[in-house]
Amino acid sequence: MIHKENCTIYTPVEYANTLLDSIGYESKNSIYDKKILEFSCGEGSIIIEILKRYVSSCKLEGFTDEMIVNGILKNIVAYEIDELIALKCENNINEFLSKEFQIFNVNYKVYVCDFLLTSIQDKFDYVVGNPPYISYHALMSNPEKYSLDNLRETFECCANGSFDYAYPFIEKTLSVLSKQGKISLLIPNSIFKNKSAKKLRSIIQYHTVEIYDYAKVRVFSDALISTAIIVLHDVIDKTDYIVYHHNNKKTKLKKNKVFQDKWVFIDENFKGKDRFGDLFRATFSCATLCNEAFVINDPELYERDLLKITGSPKSLKRGLKEFIIYPYKVVDNELTRISEITLSSDYPNIYNHLLQYKDKLLKTDKDKTINWFEYGRTQGLRLFNVKKVLMSPIVTNVIHLYEMEEDSIPYSGIVISPIKGNDLNIAIKILESERFMRYVEKYGTSRSGTSIQVGTSMIEDYLFDLEDII
Repeated sequence: MIHKENCTIYTPVEYANTLLDSIGYESKNSIYDKKILEFSCGEGSIIIEILKRYVSSCKLEGFTDEMIVNGILKNIVAYEIDELIALKCENNINEFLSKEFQIFNVNYKVYVCDFLLTSIQDKFDYVVGNPPYISYHALMSNPEKYSLDNLRETFECCANGSFDYAYPFIEKTLSVLSKQGKISLLIPNSIFKNKSAKKLRSIIQYHTVEIYDYAKVRVFSDALISTAIIVLHDVIDKTDYIVYHHNNKKTKLKKNKVFQDKWVFIDENFKGKDRFGDLFRATFSCATLCNEAFVINDPELYERDLLKITGSPKSLKRGLKEFIIYPYKVVDNELTRISEITLSSDYPNIYNHLLQYKDKLLKTDKDKTINWFEYGRTQGLRLFNVKKVLMSPIVTNVIHLYEMEEDSIPYSGIVISPIKGNDLNIAIKILESERFMRYVEKYGTSRSGTSIQVGTSMIEDYLFDLEDII
């Protein structure tokens, strides 16, 4: 379930059916006495498909309508935190049963409560769901609403560092599962690679039996997010492989190949005698936290001493020429901070320009020791007077590199620069190679469609044989 500003996007029917198919919750099977839980039901897109299969199965086995209603009320359980949405779900369920099966007056009730913080005594044969996709940044904007302190105390996957809201939902499903029970969840694909999900991966890996990878499929038409379905079993799976679905192909992958620090689904080794990070640096650009205040297109209006050529992967792709206010002095190749008094007296045009954004700059999440007119972070400030190329941290099909002037200061992207005078052309050749692109596909984090996110440490850890490049 994806939460976007004041709206919620529910599970498409096609994927609701895959969730149920993957755990054998089908009308051809005997499921009358099997308990199933949907822990964040929304308006009922998954519950409706559950009921369709449940009632069809019961009718095939000859159960009366009264018995079917009793079975529904006993064995199909739904949770929803929002009372109004829960009421709509109940209405949708009762309307569906009356129209589809002529079963009336069921009075189905959704449990209106927070699944994460509710003590649940029942055990379920099946658990299905699409947990809310809410980033840690969004959670931090309202920590009381999401009970962050409680989540950290309750769930292992939330104990340290940042975490997405989906993580504790996944962890809790294992605690409510019966012996021999099965779970199927539609989750963010980033769980397989993100550093913040490392603990969660360690919790679920021995229960994981099947993965449907939708990295290149747009599951939600109104949201750009990469997803997957993961199937977990209560009994620790002792086979040495998982079943992996991708691009309409079904394969078996060795667990010892998949369950690494990051979960990887491409069986190719990237070995070599040379490490990229020993020859070149990969660092994130400077972070102003308010680009509109610092990035300008009309340099003639400002004091040239505090301007530098800048750019981002997006602007360079479009051929734009941009400048950035650089409120620092470089003396003997060393960075020196400027006082507000000096800025206002020696650089009045720049100072008056920044004053227009002072309120916004004060509201940014700056480091505590930073002046209001400085960049929000100190990262990337020393990327002057070095040869460099710029790449986007989001790669789509091919890696684009942009050469920049030595004295430039990019405001977005990943900066590649040489160590000890190494030839930057070699870095370009490496990063533009098909082999490196396959490496990105294996270890990068899927974002949406064919887009993959890469990080600086991942780039620096790339192994190759330099003799094959030169």
